[in-house]
Amino acid sequence: MNQRDAAQPINGKAPVPTDSGATVPTHAGALVLTGGTIITCDADDRVLDDGALAIVGDRLAAVGPTADVTAAYPGAARHPLGGAIVMPGLINAHTHLAMTLFRGLADDVDLEGFLDRIMPAEANVLSGEAVRDGVTLAVAESLLGGVTAALDMYFWDGVASEVARSGGLRLAGGPAFLGGGSPEGTSFDAQVERARRLWADQAEETPDDPIGRWAHPHSTYTVDPDQLALVAEAARAAGARLHTHASESAGEVAMVSAARGMRPIALLDSLGLLGPDVVLAHAVHLDEAEIAAIAASGTSVAHCPASNLKLGSGIAPIPALLAAGVVIGLGTDGPASSNDLDLFAVMRLTALIHKGVSGDATTMTAHQVLRAATIGGATLLGAGDSLGSLEVGKQADLVVLDAGAPHLTPSYDPIGTVVYAAGRGDVTDAVSYTHLRAHETVLDLVCRLLLENKKEHA
Repeated sequence: MNQRDAAQPINGKAPVPTDSGATVPTHAGALVLTGGTIITCDADDRVLDDGALAIVGDRLAAVGPTADVTAAYPGAARHPLGGAIVMPGLINAHTHLAMTLFRGLADDVDLEGFLDRIMPAEANVLSGEAVRDGVTLAVAESLLGGVTAALDMYFWDGVASEVARSGGLRLAGGPAFLGGGSPEGTSFDAQVERARRLWADQAEETPDDPIGRWAHPHSTYTVDPDQLALVAEAARAAGARLHTHASESAGEVAMVSAARGMRPIALLDSLGLLGPDVVLAHAVHLDEAEIAAIAASGTSVAHCPASNLKLGSGIAPIPALLAAGVVIGLGTDGPASSNDLDLFAVMRLTALIHKGVSGDATTMTAHQVLRAATIGGATLLGAGDSLGSLEVGKQADLVVLDAGAPHLTPSYDPIGTVVYAAGRGDVTDAVSYTHLRAHETVLDLVCRLLLENKKEHA
C-alpha cells in the first residue's frame, strides 16, 4: 500500500514530522523528500532505491541516498515518500492545448478530413474567452497527468500563457502564424508585427523559467515560402526558437511537393528553417536524405504517435532519427486529434509500436522512451540545463507516483515500470514553479484554478 500521508503534500510549508516522529521547523525554505525511488534521468540514468531530494527555493540542492541528504540538511522540513517513485516532470513536446474545446469533434478521419472539420470550427468558435476555457481544462489535465511543461502552438497565446502560469504549467507558447489570416482576425503581416512587439517586451528567459521566446509558423502548406522565411528572420532576430508541423502525412507531402516543387523538409531546408533552434512536429514521412538533413542541421523532432496512428498518418522513423543523433521529444498533439494529453500513454505507445513494426524487441527501450519524455523534451526546448532531469542546480520540476498500486508491484526496473505499467492515474503530486500551496495537492490546485478562472471571467 502507499505509505505516503495523504494529508501532507510534498511541499507543505508547516512543520512536518521527521522519520523519527519528532517535529522540525522549516529551515531556509529547504524541504527534503525522503525514502523514495528516485529516477534521475541524468546522463548515467541513475535510479536511487532509497533516495532523497533536497529542494531549496525552486531548485534541487541535493540528490542522493536518504541517509546522506538528511544528514546534510538536519534542520530542513522532511516529507517521507514511503517508497513512492519520483521522476522528472514530463514535457509535452508538441500540443495545441486549447483544442480541448474540440475533443471528439473529428474522430475516425485522416489528417485532411480532420483539418476540414476543425478549421471551420475554429473560425466560428474561437475567442479569447474560449481559449481561456480550453487552456484551463488542458492545464488541469496536464498537471493531473504529470506534465509540467509543454510546447504549445495556438492562437490567443497571451491568454494561454496567463492561464498556464497561474496554474503552474511551464509553457513554451508565443505567436502562431497562418499565411491566410488567423482565427484572431489578423492578417499575416499583422501577425508578424504583433510578434515583433511581443518579443521586444518579453525576456528571453527568467530565473524561474528557462523557456524563452518561440515562434510557431503552422506548416509549409498553410504558410507560403516567403512568409516562412520572414517569420524565421524575425524570430531569429529576436532570439526566438521555431516550431512547425512537417511531413505529418503522405497527403501533406504530396500536396506540398505539387505546390512548391519540393517535399516539406527540402523546402524548410532551402528557407533556412532547419537548425538547432527548430522543432519539427511529427516528421512521419521521411526518406534517408531528409533524416540526414535533419540530423546534420541539429533540428529536433517531436514524436506524436497517438495522433499519427489515430489519423492514419503512419509511424515516424524515430529509431533511425535517434541513430542519426537527432534529439527526440514526445508530444500528444492537440486533444482534438489524440483526444487526450496523456504522456504516459504516449510513452508506452512509443516503446511498443517501434518494436512491433521493426520486429526488434530491443528497439526503443524504456530508458530511451523516458528520456525522450523528459530530458529529450527539455533539450528540444533549449532548457536542458534547467529541466528534464533530477540533478543538483536544476529546477525542482518533478512528479510523484504511487508505487504501491497493484499494477506497479513488483517493480524490478522502475524505469520499465513507469513506461510499461504506470498511467497518469498513478500521479499523486506534480510540482512546477514550486506552485502548490501549503497543504495543497495537485487536485486541490486544479480545482482552485478552475474556480478562480470561473469567478474572474464570469
